[in-house]
Amino acid sequence: MNNHIFLAIGHLPTTLLKTQHFTALLRIIDDKGFLEVASRTRQQLCNIMRYAVQQGLTENNPALNLEGVTTPPVKNHYPALPLEPLSELLLCIDGYQQGRELTQLAVKLTLHLFIRSSELRFAR
Repeated sequence: MNNHIFLAIGHLPTTLLKTQHFTALLRIIDDKGFLEVASRTRQQLCNIMRYAVQQGLTENNPALNLEGVTTPPVKNHYPALPLEPLSELLLCIDGYQQGRELTQLAVKLTLHLFIRSSELRFAR
């Protein structure tokens, strides 16, 4: 917020803010290639203006119609580990002595059960 929102529109009162202010700001961020930042900034702008409406600081939310202004960020999924280096991974896990034994066991269990790490951590 300090790097983008406050610099561009922080000096303006909420009653003077227009959709065009937000659109220009988001396009600048988007053109720099910061797609995730632009998407989160759009969400923050909408939340800030929603709060301003709820508090009676402005009559409407000019940030409501910003959907589609930013390029959606590309989601990259991590590729699966091929079977060939799996034995090397298990040897490295067995040889790793700096960590806790519980962590070692958890990694091995995750490999056997095909579960997410959060599912293992929060299991009862």
